[in-house]
Amino acid sequence: MGISEEKFRELHEKYKNLILRQVYDMTKDYYLAQDICQETFLKLYSYRDRIEEEKAKGWMLVVSYNKTCDWLRRNKKYYEIVEKNSDVVVSSAENPLEYHAAEMDNQNRCLHILRAVREKNEDWYEMLILFDYFGMSKKEIAERTGFPVGTVDTYLRRCKKWLKARFQDVKEK
Repeated sequence: MGISEEKFRELHEKYKNLILRQVYDMTKDYYLAQDICQETFLKLYSYRDRIEEEKAKGWMLVVSYNKTCDWLRRNKKYYEIVEKNSDVVVSSAENPLEYHAAEMDNQNRCLHILRAVREKNEDWYEMLILFDYFGMSKKEIAERTGFPVGTVDTYLRRCKKWLKARFQDVKEK
């Protein structure tokens, strides 16, 4: 049990964009997402002797999600810049959770769907994230995952077909 420093570097290189994207999707703030991503990897480093390598990815996703939610709760006041025609209007709100409620609801639905894909097939999940979120080509995904391009294409098609069947009722609402 435990993660060596070399393996930590590999995990960092492999998952930094995934963690960064998850946090950015929640906050829409790139610099904040970088900070929370860094905090997540610092926490992984400090707990590396207690975490199994196979569980590190899930652990980091949960830690980064919790850190982001904590930040949203602690940040009582924020400013939003809204462009209206050509005028810039600055508005403030006391509770950032109200502002993010609708967005978080959509993100929670997306997380629910992504968790369902991950539970169904971990390879589908990884390829879906790389293809849809990071915009990688099927060839790039094949190089990164070690699967042939044809397998990547098949997995993405099967995932899409499964999603349509599984979440048809959500789409209709």
